[in-house]
Amino acid sequence: AGIALSDLNGKLISVNQRYCEIVNRPASELIGTHIQAITYAEDVPGNAILFKRLVETGESFDIEKRYVRGDGSLVWGGNSVSAIRDESGRIVQTVAIVVDITERKRAQEIERLLALMIASSNDAMLAIDLDMVITSWNAAAERLYGYSSQEAIGRSVMMLVPDDRAEEEPEILRQIRAGQVVNRYETQRLRKDGSLVDVLL
Repeated sequence: AGIALSDLNGKLISVNQRYCEIVNRPASELIGTHIQAITYAEDVPGNAILFKRLVETGESFDIEKRYVRGDGSLVWGGNSVSAIRDESGRIVQTVAIVVDITERKRAQEIERLLALMIASSNDAMLAIDLDMVITSWNAAAERLYGYSSQEAIGRSVMMLVPDDRAEEEPEILRQIRAGQVVNRYETQRLRKDGSLVDVLL
């Protein structure tokens, strides 16, 4: 983890090598620099409020914020910030333990965008696990099949399969387990009202 000591005004007084690597700046540049000078502008206000409270009360805080690296790129840091006290109990410095969480934040953003795409798609999209249990169900699936997501999620996908096509879904799952892609498969499925609908899977 990166470790940075700062004075009560927020100026860096000591950093370890890992901290330098995370923010892509040499220690010689960082020492004497205000911590907010390398914090992404949108993240400064929230960080400043917590830092002020820490200096005044000694209340530690955790924050996820972006740093502006030496090359201008951004890196997400997970920060745990605490007060350092002298023998009399007076707060004299602060210490921040910083972990690079950029990849996790990227993965979360991709997941969020995918969820938005699925939710807003005009195509019925549902996910099932390898036991054929429905795990997600978008609004278009509600319109196509007539079941709300609350009614569908957690139930077997076989509720959508007509009796005369009961072997299709297990066969599709067998192919998926084998790493194959099932592409443009025309069949029929059951709506909630019992009517059949032609679908392309």
